Amino acid sequence: MKKHTAHILSGVLAAMVAFGTFAAGGEPVYAAEAPADHIVRVALTSYGEPASFSMRASGAHTVADNGAALSGAFTVEANSAGILLVLSGGGSWQLDGDVLIAAGSASTENLIQISGAYKFAGDLRIVKTGSGLKLINHVNLDTYVAGVLPYEMNSAWPVEALKAQAVAARTYAVWRMKEITRAAVSYDLTNGENSQVYNGWNDSYTNVIAAVKQTKNQVLQTPSGGAVYACYSASNGGYTETGAASGAAARDYDYLAYKEDPYDLAMALGSTAYSGKVTIPKTLAAKDVRKSNAQPYKMIRTKLKSAGVNVAGLDNPVTVKSVTLTTPRYSNPDRAYIGVTIKVRVPKIGGASAKTYTLKFAPYKPAGSKAKYPYLNKALGLGTKFQMYSLREDGDSWLLAVVRYGHGAGLSQIGAYQMAKKGMAVGDILAFYYGLGEATKLVEMPWPDVQGGASTIAAPTVVTAATKSSTKTVKVNLTGKVKVDSTTVLNVRKGAGLDYKVIGALKNGTKVKISREKGDWYRIKFGSGYGWVNKAYVKV
Repeated sequence: MKKHTAHILSGVLAAMVAFGTFAAGGEPVYAAEAPADHIVRVALTSYGEPASFSMRASGAHTVADNGAALSGAFTVEANSAGILLVLSGGGSWQLDGDVLIAAGSASTENLIQISGAYKFAGDLRIVKTGSGLKLINHVNLDTYVAGVLPYEMNSAWPVEALKAQAVAARTYAVWRMKEITRAAVSYDLTNGENSQVYNGWNDSYTNVIAAVKQTKNQVLQTPSGGAVYACYSASNGGYTETGAASGAAARDYDYLAYKEDPYDLAMALGSTAYSGKVTIPKTLAAKDVRKSNAQPYKMIRTKLKSAGVNVAGLDNPVTVKSVTLTTPRYSNPDRAYIGVTIKVRVPKIGGASAKTYTLKFAPYKPAGSKAKYPYLNKALGLGTKFQMYSLREDGDSWLLAVVRYGHGAGLSQIGAYQMAKKGMAVGDILAFYYGLGEATKLVEMPWPDVQGGASTIAAPTVVTAATKSSTKTVKVNLTGKVKVDSTTVLNVRKGAGLDYKVIGALKNGTKVKISREKGDWYRIKFGSGYGWVNKAYVKV
């Protein structure tokens, strides 16, 4: 990057000085110290490395190479001399092969829109790589997290789940930055699934922005202050995995434990979005075994035919004696099964005696893949989306479900959703998935906020147990006032949780008498009885 007497750098890169020589591949590398801890450098690999980009700058920006102010639409193009920046209103600047567009501050009012789509706060570094251009966004960590949440978790989900995801995403980024030698590389993370999906700033995601603000600068640390590998996946299928067994990490960590996850399993078994399910009756009607194309009849019929059974001559029901999970994905832990054995009793057919058959449904390998998946993935057309079985006996039938979407270690997003729906707080979620309070601690780092102002915290501050909601009901004698937007109302529920029935509503400014406190909920006097309201919307 060229030096210039009018060189203006934003707060994002204020701690950095000159850039150095070019690497063997032609890309400039840093010869100075790495950026500050609260700045993350994200390679926008989802854009590839085309020869040109169309962009639009809003707010305050400066081309660091020549000190010129930049606003409105422009294009950047790779050429033999480096990078050509062409202004939409006329004029152009020929720059070298490493260009920095510096934001006037870390404020999210300063944005660069790329190719008419996503907008990015912070600084944008543009590097020529051969005949193409690579983009690297230098951005405040909290702003980065706000660009991760809506693409890693549903932005309409409960705010406590979003807060847990915010802490996990921020912690993962910090862990990654500590794992590498930042001064020796040009970026810390990519914006794709190999790191975390990140698509810049969008102020329409109000729930996401609120979750980030409410967890400002908060990260998980080990008791000694080390970085926590806060991995996460969509669904663990009912069991959290250890780091190494899941494949998400090269080794195990104390805070990534193997244990049953009833929150995830409840959602996985109940949602078609996260499971492929088959009900196996203990008595199978003969006509269904003969010709039904529904499962499990089709798969059982195929296996019986392979065993030489004259299925077409079947007149009496087939009895399912047992269903057993087999073939663990790992030797340890051993509950992530991907095979199933169904034992059936076939009645007498013609001259053939009644006989018990053991039907084994082994895992299958998709073409070109080394990984094995449950048979039902193939039978139900699920592809490689789900990775293990869950089995439950339901009276006169068994429920066989293909569950888990992802590696299963760390936070389960669908589990966090379920916990938040039950009224649990961010601390409860982090305690369950990362051992908060036992194997990890939650701290607030002394980083500047997104507006670039200095933090008032002099050192990392441990977030107290108050962050983690209590499940005990505590007697209180308080008065409060409902505080909601004038266009909305506060729901009053039958119990302390979002799963309870709404029994009424209160307008903004309504005075309430509070007699109980449970986690994030207050019990209030309502009509001739009592109801529960979320504490976040009551000013005591």
